[in-house]
Amino acid sequence: MKKVGIWLAHPKYQESFANKFITQQLLNHPTVNLRHIDLEYQDSPINQYIEHQLIKEVDTIVLQFPIFWYAPPSSMHRWLEEVFSLDLLQNANPFKGKDIVISVTTGSSSDSYSQYNRNHHSIKEYLISFQQIAYLFQMNYKGIVCTHGINKETPKKIQEKNLSEHVEKIENILSLKREVIPSGFY
Repeated sequence: MKKVGIWLAHPKYQESFANKFITQQLLNHPTVNLRHIDLEYQDSPINQYIEHQLIKEVDTIVLQFPIFWYAPPSSMHRWLEEVFSLDLLQNANPFKGKDIVISVTTGSSSDSYSQYNRNHHSIKEYLISFQQIAYLFQMNYKGIVCTHGINKETPKKIQEKNLSEHVEKIENILSLKREVIPSGFY
C-alpha cells in the first residue's frame, strides 16, 4: 500500500472548515499521515533533516493549504524554501520519484479564476511554481485538486458535497481504497 504524507499549512486551522474536512477524511486511510507545518514549527526553525527523513518514508506528498492572496500561506513558502534545498540536486534527493499532489481551497468561485474575470488567472497559473519544483526535484507531479467557493455565503451542505468530491479526487489520484466493512456477524 502507498504511504501518503500530507503537509498542511493553515495558520487558522482550528477555525477552518474546508481544510479540516479534507485532512480528516484523508486520515481515515491507515497509510496517510499528517504533518501540520504551522503547529510543528510555530516558533522554531524548520528541521530539514527531520523533514527529509519523513519524506523518505512516504511514496506520495500532498501539500494541503488554502489560497491566501493568490498564493499558499507564508508557512508553506517557508517550508518549501528550507526543505527543497538546491544542494539536494547534487546529493541524495529524497524527493526523486515521489508523487506530489497540490490540494487547495479558495474563497472565490471557480468562475472568478479566469482570464476574463476578477482574478484574471486560473489556479493552475497562480500555482505553476509547484509544478516546476516537482520537475526540478524529479518528482511525479499529479496536479492540483482545488475546491472553490469556501466562504460564509456558501451553505455548509454544498461545501460538504464539494469537499467530499475533492477528497474523492485525491483518493483516485493516489489510488487510495476506502475500507469497506462487511455487515454480518463474526
